[in-house]
Amino acid sequence: MPNNGVFRYSEMFFAAVSELNEWVGHRAIRRFQWASCMGAKMVIYCPVSGARMASYELFLDVNLTVYLKFSGPCGDAVLFSKALGQGFPVDHFLWLENGECKEFALKAQGKNSFCLEEICHKTHAYELGCALIGGLISAECSRGVIAFDSLNFAHVYWNLLPALYQLPLLTGSIKREFYLVSPCFPLGDLSHVFSTDAVSIQSFPQTQVFAEGERWIKIRYGANLGSTYIPLSLTRVLLQHFKPTAGGTDNYKQAKSSSDNKQPVFWVSVQRLRRRLLNQREFVGAVLNSFFEAFPNGTVIVDGFSMPSDTVINPWAAGVAGLDLEIQAIVNDLQRNLAGIDFARQIININGLPITEVIAMAAVADFYLCHSGTQQHKIAWFYNVNGIIHSPLPENVTLSTVKWHGDQAQIATQPKHIPTQWILLSEQNPQAVKNRNRDYSISHPKMAAKWVVAQLKAFLNDAA
Repeated sequence: MPNNGVFRYSEMFFAAVSELNEWVGHRAIRRFQWASCMGAKMVIYCPVSGARMASYELFLDVNLTVYLKFSGPCGDAVLFSKALGQGFPVDHFLWLENGECKEFALKAQGKNSFCLEEICHKTHAYELGCALIGGLISAECSRGVIAFDSLNFAHVYWNLLPALYQLPLLTGSIKREFYLVSPCFPLGDLSHVFSTDAVSIQSFPQTQVFAEGERWIKIRYGANLGSTYIPLSLTRVLLQHFKPTAGGTDNYKQAKSSSDNKQPVFWVSVQRLRRRLLNQREFVGAVLNSFFEAFPNGTVIVDGFSMPSDTVINPWAAGVAGLDLEIQAIVNDLQRNLAGIDFARQIININGLPITEVIAMAAVADFYLCHSGTQQHKIAWFYNVNGIIHSPLPENVTLSTVKWHGDQAQIATQPKHIPTQWILLSEQNPQAVKNRNRDYSISHPKMAAKWVVAQLKAFLNDAA
């Protein structure tokens, strides 16, 4: 067993992993994901001896991680990924030799360069390695498996669906049947949207794949499919699928009427989860007052929590009612403080509506003001619409952050950010990683509100 993660032929091993991680198509599917779904050949090189390792098996654990086990004369290398947001590149591996198991993280040091970091604590992957050494995994799935473990609709839309959309284009004459296994399906069961003559996909909740007490199974083919780019063609397919859920509703007709009468429709988000804007009521109230001063006949759509399409099995379902009521209290407070506004006619509250209806509703918005992250993605990753985000991110990364929001979907436009001199990080949760999930305040809410409406005016003038 190598000591402290030092492998004699690590460079050959790294080079092979880099090749497996290359994209097939535009940020849609990685080479090893396509190969493991098609049962195609893959080759790595033993980090101990440099020997060619081309024989592999696939395993799935109860956490929905897919593992590729390559067997060689000196030991076995088990490759897997923990990086959902990066499209699941191989970034970890187990080395199994002489009844021992060690886990390593592959830390990128450039485009095709890695270093190794041994993980000394006992992880779930380590337990899998021990089970493989002991020959303890006998159950096998009859179909291929595409596994995806996220409850967040934005990760489903960004990191899974583009790969599913691309997969039938890469199969050639090979026909494949897959279970799409996930803890939930927040955008609903879309398996029929992605099934073709070449690729059949059947959605399966995680609870129906593993028998009680079962932690690992062998699979015939499959992968943690991962993408990092949403093509316009996929966006159009989904919007066509979602549109009937909103097109006939009173909310949609009300917003569409305002738009048809050349009155601006302004989309504003409120939320109470991570990255909380502590003076949200004061800031959003100031924004709405400034907006209606500038556009007395305008319409505001207030977006809050959106109900997932699978509340029966979604693990978030138990907390949905409480979160919905909490956000509704914020909306009610805004209503009380907006003197002279016809709330029923000019403010459309879509908090608590099904997420597919909310996404379809966003088609009528001219401009948005959203929290950075999922709230923004509901509108800006589906439509070519301008807007502003606010977040707790410090000034030195704000420019790259707003650029990132515009780079993940073909239809997306790069947003603006509330001037960072007005962002005050809270000391309530300083342990949040890299400030990304810190609570924050906007120091001059009325001044910031006027700035927001000035940006909206400028956009409408440019678009006229």
